[in-house]
Amino acid sequence: MLHPRFLITALLAFGLLGRMAHAQIQLTQIDSPLVFDFQDYQGSGVSFDGSNGTLNANLLTLSFFGNTEPTQTTEVLFDPVPTDPADLPVIFGLGTSDAGISSTLVNGLYAAQTGGGNTALGISLIDDSYTQFDASFTVQNQTNRIIDVLEVSFDVYFRNYSDAIGSAEIQFREPGETFIDPTLFETPGPADATGQPTDGDWQVFNERFDIEFPFAFDSFDPITFLSTTDFIEPLDPGDELELTFTYSTDIDLSGIPADAVAFDNITITARSIPEPSSTLAILTIGAFISCRRGCGKRR
Repeated sequence: MLHPRFLITALLAFGLLGRMAHAQIQLTQIDSPLVFDFQDYQGSGVSFDGSNGTLNANLLTLSFFGNTEPTQTTEVLFDPVPTDPADLPVIFGLGTSDAGISSTLVNGLYAAQTGGGNTALGISLIDDSYTQFDASFTVQNQTNRIIDVLEVSFDVYFRNYSDAIGSAEIQFREPGETFIDPTLFETPGPADATGQPTDGDWQVFNERFDIEFPFAFDSFDPITFLSTTDFIEPLDPGDELELTFTYSTDIDLSGIPADAVAFDNITITARSIPEPSSTLAILTIGAFISCRRGCGKRR
């Protein structure tokens, strides 16, 4: 779920009864973490409000990409006319499982019970029909300050019962530009268990990357074949940045489904670095107050 202090602001950004163009979160506070923890998710599909154990299509755009099946994405299914959750493809709601993948052995999303009462966003990729899942949204700076750093992290739960390698990563971009993918976590190649989906325990890895602006990256021009260094500048009020959390897999040729993976605790924190003049003013005021208290006449 999205923590309550951000929920109303995020939902009002779209209007629950209106047309959804793209999932967007408005950052209204500096130094206050925004967290998706999926604790209320029950694998019941997708809706416009995240009720009854569903995922909120206003807050996350969910997409599956593959080789033999057409792309499935909530951005299309909910735009321009919202799809009735009951009519959504089963891929978006496989129920609850603690075995690491859906009990029906199909591709899709499910509520992964990782132990200790925790629920995460489980991703089941069992063949080459779908080999990549994305959960994405756009963050918009609605503070009255410039954002100099975005701290981004999430937990990757996995059960390594397959020799297939799965990759989880954070990607980001300015709207309409090419994605930058600075981080990558891969599940181990050799399986820990005998190849059965119920083998082994959930393991967890915390993925984190701080996007410090201006962020420099190499850009390749396909016309001139030249590589240049571009920059994403600090986010002024109203500026946007798209974030995508991706799981992709190299399906095991033996036919065993890929490692079970679940996302949890997606956390975004905006930071603002004070201007040098502001910092100097604070230090000057602090020194003056200190002197008033301790710089009296000597006796």
